[in-house]
Amino acid sequence: MSEEDASMNEPATPTREGYTSTIVDPGSLQAFLDAAPVIAWMKNDGGDYVFQNAACERYFGTGPNDWFGVGEEELHPNAEGHAASEHDRTVLLTQELMHTRETRTAVDGSREEFQVLRFPFIDARGRHCVGGIAVNLSDSPESSPA
Repeated sequence: MSEEDASMNEPATPTREGYTSTIVDPGSLQAFLDAAPVIAWMKNDGGDYVFQNAACERYFGTGPNDWFGVGEEELHPNAEGHAASEHDRTVLLTQELMHTRETRTAVDGSREEFQVLRFPFIDARGRHCVGGIAVNLSDSPESSPA
């Protein structure tokens, strides 16, 4: 193991039964999420974006200055944006997981279908948030012509 690889495993914190867990640094977590073949995001309890991964930015043609602190309906002022906001509010209200199948419009105007998973979580500061992961079903092998 290289010295650089070993440094990724620090700092380790003790856990029960003598095992340790590694605290992943924010840069590594960002790189992991940006490389993931999914669209991922987080919103605060007001419905404003606080995180989007690179795939989300590419799909919707946005950068951090476009989406940070902005709500879904402001960013996407259409029926798709309104429906997504309603789903987010439901998750925050019920504090339950939500699975949906949604059609969204990309920056290039194409419309694609996604399997979307929204989930409630509490951030490190104790604030209620909603996270989401969407898998583009148009990219799946099952959707390819035989």
